[in-house]
Amino acid sequence: MALHVAVDMDDVCVDFTAHIVKCVNREYGANLSVEQFTDWNFGPWLDPVLGRSWWEWLKGRDWLWTKAPAIPGAIGGLHQLREMGCYVELLTSKPEWAEWVVWAWLGKWRPNVHRVTIASSRSSHAGHLPKHEASDASVLVDDGWHNVEPWCRTGRTALIFDQPWNADRVTRRAFRVRNWAEVVDRVAQLREGVA
Repeated sequence: MALHVAVDMDDVCVDFTAHIVKCVNREYGANLSVEQFTDWNFGPWLDPVLGRSWWEWLKGRDWLWTKAPAIPGAIGGLHQLREMGCYVELLTSKPEWAEWVVWAWLGKWRPNVHRVTIASSRSSHAGHLPKHEASDASVLVDDGWHNVEPWCRTGRTALIFDQPWNADRVTRRAFRVRNWAEVVDRVAQLREGVA
């Protein structure tokens, strides 16, 4: 039976935060860096620069998601997972107004996956489930502690993709990975039962 691996999109496959920071720096003359963002709520860093809620700003510029590059190694890493016999699911959270960007980005990059699931964002909406309920995968690869922690509470394994906003987070059943080469290696170990 194939190991079912669910992979987050933003900041695991899509270089979302770096792209947003680059756009804000260019458009507002700011000097922000991704390393400053020590919490997934980017408001404390972006709101003062934008003069309003960054989430509202992004809602009016949702197309920025479609322009974000892939994280180095992500497209090839997804292909490698599939080649090693894993069932690969992209598992992302988006507000309803931004769901279209998932399909636009996937149309551009065309990652080699079996399934795409859009779960609820932190503020849930009708008809959507949080990631730990939206997928029956055995392994989750995600950068959001708010996704990793409840996933692990269900007894499943997570790989926490290293980002500044999760640097101090650890839990049993979660392995830290710094890049896509480590994702592929750790999944291979899990698949062989040695992790």
